[in-house]
Amino acid sequence: MIAVLARQYDGNRFSTITPHDHGGQIWITVFLSLVYSSLTFFTRCYIKWHIFGLDDWAMVGAELLTVGQFAAVMYAVANGLGKSFGIVSDSAQTVLAHAMFGNAILIILALAATKASVILLIRRVFTRDLRRFRLLCNGLLALSIIWGVASSIAVSARCDLRPIDPNLPHAAFCADKTTRWKVVVAIDVATEIVFACLPVYLVWNLQMKSDLKFRVVLAFMFRLPVAAFSLLFLNAISRSMTNGLLPGVNVTPWVIWHQVELGYSLISATIPCLKSFIKSFDTGLG
Repeated sequence: MIAVLARQYDGNRFSTITPHDHGGQIWITVFLSLVYSSLTFFTRCYIKWHIFGLDDWAMVGAELLTVGQFAAVMYAVANGLGKSFGIVSDSAQTVLAHAMFGNAILIILALAATKASVILLIRRVFTRDLRRFRLLCNGLLALSIIWGVASSIAVSARCDLRPIDPNLPHAAFCADKTTRWKVVVAIDVATEIVFACLPVYLVWNLQMKSDLKFRVVLAFMFRLPVAAFSLLFLNAISRSMTNGLLPGVNVTPWVIWHQVELGYSLISATIPCLKSFIKSFDTGLG
């Protein structure tokens, strides 16, 4: 019956959206996320071409990882991601499982790279003559790297890459998957809140106009929605674990929110690099 419904909606469309196929929603989200984040990345490169620093190289790494995860998730969509298992062949489900396994690792590493870029920019701008603050930034940088590596291991260790059987519980394929993601997201959210609030602490006693302080703080406050998107992703993946109806379709919301989080994370990491912000400081950065 599901297969008949799928054929009914197919036509000549590049990607359909039906009750049993939400792959089109994933495709649109992933494509827009990649386009917008890439545009901001190239804008960053243009703005800072002559003053490229470690923060910019970290963003280069984040962008490369993003392209890799984009390829992985699109390969998964081509093999049935977002579709009911009834219209996806067993061989395609195997390919899908491997692609999403790689995607989960790449997207975490890309998020970690954007965190590293933000903290490297904060260190570059604020702590040139402040040893204590520089040590604090180095500690947060180390935490971001450790989070990326540890989280990649946490979400992938002892997980079966076989196609998910809708008649078996998720624990049969990846034990404590929700718990793993809760830990990963908790640290993700905590670090983003710290990154957004740290500039407030750093500019508090600086001798500069209040409107410039506000501009600096606002530039980094754009990181806060990253934490919100991360929580929405966690809520979506938790719901998909408990909703047994159409499990192949139920992955769509958490895949979308993860893509939104990554795309916005890349964009917000570039906002503080705008010239209007950089010129607020007399640090030789432009």
